[in-house]
Amino acid sequence: MWNFRKLNSYNLEIEKTKEIHAWWFGGLATAKAGDDLEINGKKIKSSKSDVVIRIVNGNGKEKFVGVSIKDCNTKSPTNDQVHFTTARAFCKLLRDNGISVSENIEVALRKFCGDIGYRPQDILSKKELVERKSTPERFFLEEIGEEELKEITDLFSNNQRKITKIILKYAYAGDLFPPDFILHKTTNVTDDFGATVAIHSMEELLNLSEKFSHFVLKSYKIRKGSWKNDPHTHLAPQLGFIQMQRKGSKKNATQLQFNLKAGYFNFEPQPSNSNLIDY
Repeated sequence: MWNFRKLNSYNLEIEKTKEIHAWWFGGLATAKAGDDLEINGKKIKSSKSDVVIRIVNGNGKEKFVGVSIKDCNTKSPTNDQVHFTTARAFCKLLRDNGISVSENIEVALRKFCGDIGYRPQDILSKKELVERKSTPERFFLEEIGEEELKEITDLFSNNQRKITKIILKYAYAGDLFPPDFILHKTTNVTDDFGATVAIHSMEELLNLSEKFSHFVLKSYKIRKGSWKNDPHTHLAPQLGFIQMQRKGSKKNATQLQFNLKAGYFNFEPQPSNSNLIDY
């Protein structure tokens, strides 16, 4: 039995419910598996909600609730993917949702991802490539140019909440059921009461993410893989709970990946007179 926070705290009035029905859409976008549902003659082919619940109250009034579900199968919490896309598609997603993204930013993100034609091996001279100590397959944020880095920083800093909301809720165009909640099984560890599950409304999660941290560029070094001896310090963008990185694996290497920071659900806001942002 999972330990859920009381849903009544979100005014769903579960005790007055006459009927509940749930559909699973979790595999539609990947495994092409999931329940069939048509709304006004339109079949649901993809949704950011893995589960959609239809609640009918005693008066026959219905409400649909979307739930994004994350499942951790390790002993301790890990980063959990919430969005996976190309640099070009990400820029289009932001534009489609009312955020202006310049051509400079799109080119910079394509360099960051290592799109063909935008890689060091496509742009640099043979001499520069020989002298390069980092991978020739992509540029890092600190290499894209001062103007471009400032534009990206301004974009994420000025639109942090909106971008986070787009990533979590509106990644699929025309989604009829953007999630209202995120439900996260935090580890694969169970006890007498079952698995530990964190559940947040999306608005609650957005509020906590903002309180955790404003947009920052965090320094890191490469510690593993073919370029583990890269001596340079690189920059990784983070929007509150959301971490952005290049996938980098053999499959889908040039994709942009957005993850929820491991253990985000343990964050407790500090008093307003505290400057602590980490835990």
